[in-house]
Amino acid sequence: MVPVKLRLSIRTTKKSGSELSGLASLATGRAGTGKIVSTTGIRGLNEEELKAAKYDEKQLNLLESYTSTRAEAQKFAGLVKLKSQHVDYLPDPASGD
Repeated sequence: MVPVKLRLSIRTTKKSGSELSGLASLATGRAGTGKIVSTTGIRGLNEEELKAAKYDEKQLNLLESYTSTRAEAQKFAGLVKLKSQHVDYLPDPASGD
């Protein structure tokens, strides 16, 4: 298994808010207040490491080898008795719903 490093980055809609206050809002359960605009799924990588990253075809091929087809996924789900569940799309924020 390939280790994955993730970092959570939070931006607030208020220009005066800092990332730290945004993180505090998340930690205190205020995530549903509309303050959080985006998150990034990278943790543990700093700017220098990201700049130094190089293309590695071997690692990309390894990552792609973990993919499965729809049929394979359905077969696995049947073997472990997973049940299908419909999840609606989130409402369009522009519509005000």
